[in-house]
Amino acid sequence: MPYIMKGSFKTRAQVKLWGHIAALMLAATVTGIAVARMLITNSQRKAAASTSVTGNGGKRSMSGQIALSMAAKSLLFITYQILAEHTNVFKERPKVNMILNCIEAVAWPAVVAFTVQGILKKCTGTTCVLSWIIVPLAVTMSMVSALAAFISIGDWQYFKKTGVKASEVEDTREVKLESGRVETRDRRSYK
Repeated sequence: MPYIMKGSFKTRAQVKLWGHIAALMLAATVTGIAVARMLITNSQRKAAASTSVTGNGGKRSMSGQIALSMAAKSLLFITYQILAEHTNVFKERPKVNMILNCIEAVAWPAVVAFTVQGILKKCTGTTCVLSWIIVPLAVTMSMVSALAAFISIGDWQYFKKTGVKASEVEDTREVKLESGRVETRDRRSYK
């Protein structure tokens, strides 16, 4: 069975840890922006009711609610994984980590799609600007979570094959880089 990601287990663990830290920061940022969107729409709704202005009156969008719920989900999932892998609070389970990371990798592109769909449907005022800020953050989050899913699938495959968790493998290999002469040949024939 080929491994999805070859290389040092230590390197893979470090990449996953830094990816999770970056994902936590992104999820916290998206949560803050989504909460700000909700608060702005609440204040717009109250203002519309008091002045009897027609229009959407600060109607909450489905994309804002989805962004908030996905970000909160990510905060919980990633916190669980970091605590399970680096402390004794939870038992580390490679299959659970793989499933959670795969859910993350599927959920964030959905946030991008729903947010863009909501922007195209109706986008006005400050909530529009906040929506456009959420889009690149969600794209970045989907790339980071895809990388974490990629590593977790490799760790699960290793565990399934050997019965040893990747975090328990002591990797003593050294990477030796040798500088040597590099030759390139052009296969095209010139006339």
